[in-house]
Amino acid sequence: MPKIIVPKDIEVVISSFGGVGSTFLIKFLSKYKKTNEFDNSDRFKHSRLPLISFNPKIKFVYVYRNPQLAVASIFRRNYHHKQWKRLKKLIKHKGNIIDKKMILDDYAMEGENKFYLRDHFYNWYKNYQDYPTLFIRYE
Repeated sequence: MPKIIVPKDIEVVISSFGGVGSTFLIKFLSKYKKTNEFDNSDRFKHSRLPLISFNPKIKFVYVYRNPQLAVASIFRRNYHHKQWKRLKKLIKHKGNIIDKKMILDDYAMEGENKFYLRDHFYNWYKNYQDYPTLFIRYE
């Protein structure tokens, strides 16, 4: 599996599957520590790939919440298509896409976890035991 190297000057990486307030947390913590980019331009914010750092003091924060509320938040802000494309990249996708015009009701009626939120969470839970990682459930 490919890996992403975090620049050594980053002190804290905040990541999530989306729809959980990670942008707010990054903006807040960046006042005090060097963090990843809130706009995800560095590709760390929603990464499902293992992140590697050579900074021995780096900290990771993984933010999550009830997946149904996270998906509702993603749809409410009209990020659903973009977020789906971002999260499905490394998974052999089968099934229908999440179209730009899809609404939350239609998504819910299909009854399929197309954002792969469970996989995203467990990837972090299993792969970040070697780094100091704080898991925060934000409701």
